[in-house]
Amino acid sequence: MARKSGIMLYNEAHDHFAAGRIRETIDCYRRAIIQIVANENIHQQVGNQLPPTHASELLVFIWQNMVSFFNRSAHEGFTQENYPEAYELIYAYRPTSTLSSHPNFKGSPAKLKLLKAMQIIAGLTLGLMAWEKGDRPTAAKRYKESLDAAAAYPTFTGESAAETNLDRGVALNVKQMKDNLAILVSRDVVLAGKHSGRKQVLELRNSRVAEDGTLEPQKTFTVSTDPCGREGCGKRGVGYKRCGGCKKVTYCGPECQKLDWKARHKIACRLQAKE
Repeated sequence: MARKSGIMLYNEAHDHFAAGRIRETIDCYRRAIIQIVANENIHQQVGNQLPPTHASELLVFIWQNMVSFFNRSAHEGFTQENYPEAYELIYAYRPTSTLSSHPNFKGSPAKLKLLKAMQIIAGLTLGLMAWEKGDRPTAAKRYKESLDAAAAYPTFTGESAAETNLDRGVALNVKQMKDNLAILVSRDVVLAGKHSGRKQVLELRNSRVAEDGTLEPQKTFTVSTDPCGREGCGKRGVGYKRCGGCKKVTYCGPECQKLDWKARHKIACRLQAKE
């Protein structure tokens, strides 16, 4: 029996979806992706007029369709446990996977760009799935990895005008990850008042893609910030002064320190100094 082509498997997925057979839909998408990467031209085009954020490359177009199921709420059942084979494929394209794991993308910058697009899209999905499970550190990690990968392509980050549907689709994912990461960081700021002196370290990186597909950081800026210890302040900054008694709680200024001393720290200071 002849092997089915990627477009044939995509058309089967389309028919399954129309009939409400979601499991079969996802499986056909998965098989189509594997088939195209292993045996076909990864640059082949969809051929139809598409919405501006849907990739015209058949491979990435199908990839976008498959991962979109896993971007939904876990309550709908699209989880690692329920769809292990599809999840394994998404995880295989996580942002930190190397070109040696995807040899069919070797040979040209255009192929490498397709791989990076798939990895960035996978990073958003893996981040959302981790967040659904309540694993905020892993969600933030996946977003950060994806943003690092996107930094090598100005058309993915909005620094340059998007030129293609692929650019626009990935740029939309990048914006969502930036927004989600900002929410995660802001929640850490709120929680900072409950964890005195907890530092937050942010790394901002410019990157380029090396010939082997790995990311080479060009320059890294590290910013370490302290939270103000007064409940309700929420400010963060560099070089905040610590309480002279316990040496543990930091404050954005004398006013917050005085207010916190009266409200609660006067009693807590002695206890913290003994710790």
